Amino acid sequence: MHRITLPILFALTACIAEDPSTATNLDEDSDVERPADQVPATFHYVFDRITLPTSNAETRASGFDLDGDGAVDNQLGSLLATLSSLGFPVQAAYDHAISHGSFILLGELKAEHSDLSDGLASYTMFNGANPHPAPCSPIGHLGESACGRHLQGTGTFDAPGPHYSPLIALLANQQFANPSGGKLPFWIALGSTPFQIELRNAHVKLDVRETNIKEGVIGGAILSSQVDSAVVPSLAEAADALISSCQLSPHTGCECPLGSTAATVQHLLDTNDDCHIAAVEVRGNALVQSLLAPDLTIDGEPALSFGVKVTAVHATFTP
Repeated sequence: MHRITLPILFALTACIAEDPSTATNLDEDSDVERPADQVPATFHYVFDRITLPTSNAETRASGFDLDGDGAVDNQLGSLLATLSSLGFPVQAAYDHAISHGSFILLGELKAEHSDLSDGLASYTMFNGANPHPAPCSPIGHLGESACGRHLQGTGTFDAPGPHYSPLIALLANQQFANPSGGKLPFWIALGSTPFQIELRNAHVKLDVRETNIKEGVIGGAILSSQVDSAVVPSLAEAADALISSCQLSPHTGCECPLGSTAATVQHLLDTNDDCHIAAVEVRGNALVQSLLAPDLTIDGEPALSFGVKVTAVHATFTP
């Protein structure tokens, strides 16, 4: 078996044309014209679904071995699976944010062959902006609005960045899986406010097509500094929404439905008993601290592993 090292892959990636219209249709070593489906091509996607794990099995299926010890690393995914089982609407929060365009993630695949046959490929992601059509239709006479209109495969977007070095892999059977990690943008959206993060040592495993990513997994590590600035506030929003059914009494403090998940969460996190949960209360909780403790070291910094399943549809944008 011939082993292709990463330096060779990076060198070869430079040969993939920026646009299929600018790619040569001739093999440099032959006078024979290459078939149209064998020229380099670029494919653009917008993510229409991010699926959080809800069980131990899904947590493992949504993660990667990021430290080479033979075990899947997905500490935050495991926590979210637990929260989901307790009734936290974390999946609904992601669904709402994506369909309403609260954040937009774009993907770019550059393949050696336009028919996505086996060959060299690179992949990267950008944050999206200015979607057309607008994510939600105007509110109708019944007060309803249809959202997700930019996720139907015909959307156009701006792609302001960030611009990271692409992940490199050999495309095989329309599967892209990078052997070495890189950086990718991502979002934490457990409550009403999405928080941008950066995945370090990022890995993807994508089942790619010309017009969509049929299924895939994206994972990596979140530096502890971003756990504090993004994951903790997002978790606080989710917890605060969960206890919205509780009532503040001037005599007995915050009262929640007896035996409910809201009562458990309020008792655990609402330290000042005011029927609201703030980031400082989540940050200071010993149980949360243990659940969000770093399980990796990336570039000398403590980090938390995270992985999810994804799908994407065709998009039009210029990085």
